[in-house]
Amino acid sequence: MRFLWALVAVFLSLPLSVAASGFIELSDEIRIPLADGWHLVSDSADYPYQIVRDDQSAEILIFKSIIEAEEAVNNEQELKLSVDEVINDVILSLPDAQLLTNTGRFDQNRVWFDLDFVSRDEDSDTQIRHRLKGILYRHPDGYQLLFSIWAKAAEGASASALYEMRLMQEEFSYIGDAESRIFGVSNTYDWYLIGFLFAVLIVMLFVLKRRRERERIAFSDEANFWRCSCGRLNHNEFANCRRCGRPKQTETVS
Repeated sequence: MRFLWALVAVFLSLPLSVAASGFIELSDEIRIPLADGWHLVSDSADYPYQIVRDDQSAEILIFKSIIEAEEAVNNEQELKLSVDEVINDVILSLPDAQLLTNTGRFDQNRVWFDLDFVSRDEDSDTQIRHRLKGILYRHPDGYQLLFSIWAKAAEGASASALYEMRLMQEEFSYIGDAESRIFGVSNTYDWYLIGFLFAVLIVMLFVLKRRRERERIAFSDEANFWRCSCGRLNHNEFANCRRCGRPKQTETVS
């Protein structure tokens, strides 16, 4: 089975409706508030949508991916394992990346997780503050929908910019068809890890390409990782380096 990453809008432009409350609706299926001093980028006619603060100090990107029924995440433990893989293999590989918080919550019809982390923009040599919110729904046709709302703020961004980013993420909602329960019947496949990780990898690589950042391995100060002499960052659960195969070192990353 294959994991499918889908761009769902097929028109060059789409109608937007701005309610009196300041919400905008996109693709007839999602709704997000537009804070004062923010605007939807004019060429955002399809996923990923881009919302930018007028002073260019912060932005939000909205992605959508499809997880087919055969590859679905079927319980909270599977979701946790998938998010852990994303943290280890994607986030902590960004320049000077450091995970700050990792939280999640389960409702009957959806689950979501929030990852706060920082990295460094190597072109401008400045620190970037990130908050990645992922929300998972199950469609009546059996597949799952993952919406990734990735907020980023430049070093020195105001407290109001950070608050507005969080507010827009928290008030994001999916208004399309969804089952009343997020998790369906478990299957016997392990492909959910690959599929979920692949979805978020595409999100990360898309933005990295747009920003033309040069990727390099960054080292975490988390006690859950050890650094091989070859420079590879490995989780403590791995007995050997995933790059060169050397046995695990006794000293963790500090």
